[in-house]
Amino acid sequence: TNPAIDAGEDVGLPYYGSAPDLGAVESLPSSAYVATGVADAVEQESGTIIDLPRAIVTVGNGVLKNYIIYVEDASRAKAIAVQSSQLLTQVSEGQVVRITGKLDKTGVQPVLKATTISLVGGSDGAFAQDTPLAPVATTSKSIAGVGLDATALLFKFYGKVTPVNDEYFCIDDGSGAT
Repeated sequence: TNPAIDAGEDVGLPYYGSAPDLGAVESLPSSAYVATGVADAVEQESGTIIDLPRAIVTVGNGVLKNYIIYVEDASRAKAIAVQSSQLLTQVSEGQVVRITGKLDKTGVQPVLKATTISLVGGSDGAFAQDTPLAPVATTSKSIAGVGLDATALLFKFYGKVTPVNDEYFCIDDGSGAT
């Protein structure tokens, strides 16, 4: 067994095991589930340690509060929120990343609480930024409880915006969805 595993001091970064590992990288436990994509990762049980080898960033660092980023499969089948931190690799929309972390399904949407985020590059090289995924254009009716599971996917809606209160608004696209 490696003496550097679980031998570090807790300095506030996420880690696996009883303590952080010594060194720059937290080693992934052998029990980690290697997901074939975001959709596969989201289907796992809450608490599962996930290794997501390839996902595309749709909302990078600095856009949302609390270091939340979003990633999707290139197929647009599924997306997930990722809890990042100021100390993990900072990413931008369109970058291709590998994420390891623990899946949390206790809230309103699944969240992958990242232990590591690394750039795996795009078509132009290791740290190249690929073309960002374009939002899926759709009507409200197609995602209002029927059809596509739109949780965390990047969408573009068209319609009249009506404020509901200080935190919410409605978009009337003429489809009749409420």
